[in-house]
Amino acid sequence: QTRFLLDGVDITEEHQGGTWIQTSVDALQEFSVQQNAYSAEFHGAGATFNVTTKSGGNAFHGSVFEFMRDDAFDSKNFFAVNKEKLERNQFGGTLGGPVMIPGMYDGRNKTFFFASYEGHRRQQGIVDVSNVPSAAQRQGNFSGLAPIFDPLSTTTVGGVATRTQFANNQIPANRISPQAQFFLQYIPLPNAPNNQYVSNPITSFNADQLTLRLDQEISSQHRFFARYSKHANQEDREDRWDTLGSTRLEGPAFNVALSLTSNFGSSLVHELRFSRMYGEYRST
Repeated sequence: QTRFLLDGVDITEEHQGGTWIQTSVDALQEFSVQQNAYSAEFHGAGATFNVTTKSGGNAFHGSVFEFMRDDAFDSKNFFAVNKEKLERNQFGGTLGGPVMIPGMYDGRNKTFFFASYEGHRRQQGIVDVSNVPSAAQRQGNFSGLAPIFDPLSTTTVGGVATRTQFANNQIPANRISPQAQFFLQYIPLPNAPNNQYVSNPITSFNADQLTLRLDQEISSQHRFFARYSKHANQEDREDRWDTLGSTRLEGPAFNVALSLTSNFGSSLVHELRFSRMYGEYRST
C-alpha cells in the first residue's frame, strides 16, 4: 500500500508492490517518507515515498563507482557440499552540467543536463537441502522404516478399522501408480546422508538503469524539466533439481516525466506535470 513517486509522478508497481523504476542512488537529490497528514498532491492508503532526481548546474560534475563481491573471499556454507558461487558487480556513473554547444549555445544559468547509469551483474548460488527418496524407496522398499499399510485392505469390524501391513514393508511393483513413476524421473537420488539432496542452484541477475534529465530556466517566473528513466532486468533461476531446468523473469520499464513550474507573485505557485509509465513482467 506504499505509493512511490519520482519527481512528483507515480511509478508504483500496482500488481506485486514496489516500484517499476529503481533509480541509482547517485542520481538522487533527496527523498522523503510521509506516513500521514498528506497534502492534496499525495494519495495512498500506506506511506508515500517521494524521490527527487539530481539536476545539472553551471559546472560539470561527475562520479564513477564500482562495488564488487566474490566467493574467493568467502568460506563454504556449513550445509553445502561445495562452496556456493558468488560474483556480484554493481557499477555506474553520473555526469551533469550546463548544455554547451561551442560557437552556438551557452547554457550556463539557463539549460542544464544530468545523466546517470548503473549496471548490476550477479551470479549467486544458494544452498538448498531437500529430502528425496532412496533408490530402494523408489522401488517401494521401506524396510527398516515405519510400517506401510495397504490402503485397500482396511476393514471395519464392530466399528473398529483394521489394516494389513505390506509384506516386508514393501509395496508391490504393480501397486506403484504410473503417475508416481512419471514424477520420480524428475526427483534426483540422494547425494548426502539421511536421504538428502544438497545443491547450489545459481541465480543469474542482470539489471541496467538509465536516467536522463534536462532542466530549462525559461524566465525568472517559469522553470521546465524533462526526465527519461529506464530500468531493465533479467533473472535466470536454476531449480534446486537439475531435472527441472530453470526459469527466466524479465521486467523492462520506462518512465517519462515533464514538469512546468510557474511563479505568479509571491503567494501563488502553479505546477503542471505530465507522466507516461510503462512496465511489464515476462516469465519463461
